[in-house]
Amino acid sequence: MVVHFILNYFYEMRTATMTDYEIFGLIRCAHARLLSNDLKDLLPFVIRRLHDGHMVLPVEDKLELFYTPNVAEMRLDNLQLFTRYALALLRTVNLDACLKFLHTVTSMPAKSCDVVAANTQEVAKAIIKLSEASGDPSKVLTDVLRTLSRNTFENSISKRDLSELRYHLISDIVNYTIKPESWKISEALTQLLSTLESSLQPGTAIKIILRLEQRDVPKALAWAAMNMHLFNYATKSSVVKWVSNVLAQHRENVAQFFLHYPTEYSAVSAAQFAHVICRQLWEREADRRFVLSKALPPILQSNDMHAIGILLVTAALGPKTPILSPFGPGSNSERMKAVSKLLSRIKGDSQDLQPLLPYLFKVAGSLEAREAERGLWTEVLRRGIRPDYRMLQVAILMRLSKGYAHKQAFEFIEHTLEENPVVSKNGKAGTKDPKHVLPSDISALYLTILKALNQGGMTNAFEALAKYLIENGDIDDRTFGALASTWLDAVGHSDTATPSDVKQLWDMLKEHVNKSQNTATTYTFNRNHYHSVIEAYVRLGDVEAAWEMILGDMNKAGLAPDLMTFYTLVSPLGNNTKMWAIGKSTVAKFNEHFSEIVKQAIEDKSNTLVVKALLNQALDIKEQPQKSS
Repeated sequence: MVVHFILNYFYEMRTATMTDYEIFGLIRCAHARLLSNDLKDLLPFVIRRLHDGHMVLPVEDKLELFYTPNVAEMRLDNLQLFTRYALALLRTVNLDACLKFLHTVTSMPAKSCDVVAANTQEVAKAIIKLSEASGDPSKVLTDVLRTLSRNTFENSISKRDLSELRYHLISDIVNYTIKPESWKISEALTQLLSTLESSLQPGTAIKIILRLEQRDVPKALAWAAMNMHLFNYATKSSVVKWVSNVLAQHRENVAQFFLHYPTEYSAVSAAQFAHVICRQLWEREADRRFVLSKALPPILQSNDMHAIGILLVTAALGPKTPILSPFGPGSNSERMKAVSKLLSRIKGDSQDLQPLLPYLFKVAGSLEAREAERGLWTEVLRRGIRPDYRMLQVAILMRLSKGYAHKQAFEFIEHTLEENPVVSKNGKAGTKDPKHVLPSDISALYLTILKALNQGGMTNAFEALAKYLIENGDIDDRTFGALASTWLDAVGHSDTATPSDVKQLWDMLKEHVNKSQNTATTYTFNRNHYHSVIEAYVRLGDVEAAWEMILGDMNKAGLAPDLMTFYTLVSPLGNNTKMWAIGKSTVAKFNEHFSEIVKQAIEDKSNTLVVKALLNQALDIKEQPQKSS
């Protein structure tokens, strides 16, 4: 009742302001006495406090409220108040009330925690995501929030900044990873740490791994595998280097890791971990094969077809940069033998093996060999696996682009057209009824057919099918966009096309976009479509038409040119020695209209040598001489 009366006083006295420590004291009181309704009544004051930002209280107020000798050195920030109120809700009311509070915080303006990059909004979003992904959300919420506050409600408030929070999170991650029953909590805390850092930084990840390595090397490997999806490129590279050292010094620990990980944690993450490692070990073919050989048996035993499929793709791809390897990944036929050997060890009936199908044909696409594609067809049919649209995609693309078995490819296409008509189910062509648009897998199949026809040099067939799809097909905006990009690129790279062909195609596509504005399914152009037209014009020698596209159509669509527009315009000119003079004048003209973009291009270190040379000559830029050491 005391809390209730105090709250009524502040509700009635609108000019009175409740201090941080008064709010905090009421939270403690309501929590200790299990006053759930009073806690709910506190919500407006807590929200107002979070909205207003940091408040500094006089030392005497702290001493008066807490009677603690060292309280003058203590500080309460947004993160402390945020986590302690959420914990109180969780422990005295229910999970729903706590989640509603967290959702409220995420919709508020972000408030910094101790004036650093992290903020209450990021923390709330991370906790919500973790709770939704967890099998036991209340437990994860409790553990994470307790870790954030680091104190129970009965203890004094301790000073806490982000570096301390990071330190305690790392310690808890290590401790929970070592305990076999607590890996979900470790994963949740790692997700929170990743949110605070935007993504796990190399130094943080390696610090955790080295501390785990001192206690249990397989557990260190398990933590790296479990959280590989949180690593950025630099972190992933650092972790791979560490794994390489482990392979050189403690091979038995790697074998031990793969033996237990799929049964304790996740077979898919173990397979993904093996994939990342194997793709990077381009100088260590023996180690790559060792990792595959140790990963396969326990993953096979798990009977997780998605994990098995990832390993099959890994075996087919070989090292990421095989040209640098003294051993090399082997020829296509040798890699196919390796895949076949792995396949022979997979047990199960056709229904069990069905999820493996997309991975098998990713293998075929990776090997890019007719023997591999045919061999996989044989294996699929022998095992009674039912073919799907992905299988047809690979088969059609391989046959037409690689120039073999054209008759079978066209039989596949004919079968597709018969079984999956592009007109709506009501029988009226081109109604663009959103209820009857082509399913995404069928749309993807048609786009693959177009790509295969284009790569196979069958221009007439490509144009006929593309035109039929646009004029009669019930396709959504995404499919229209992909089809338009494919068609524009095909014309731009054609040896027989002219600039007038580009204009004719672009006018037709614009007409369909305009017509769609009066239908239920609306088509749109994005920046990439305009860039495709610009590139097509330049490749076919009509730079003026490309300029008209930038200053005309793009401008009317409200799209200002950017750095990619500049590269799209000048790169084909720089790559063609006959167009070098036009290239220099084009760069100069672009600089007159959009000097800021050209300045970005000059400072862009990822520029190709051709574009750099074109910029230097067109703008008379002198190369800076290197300083002698």
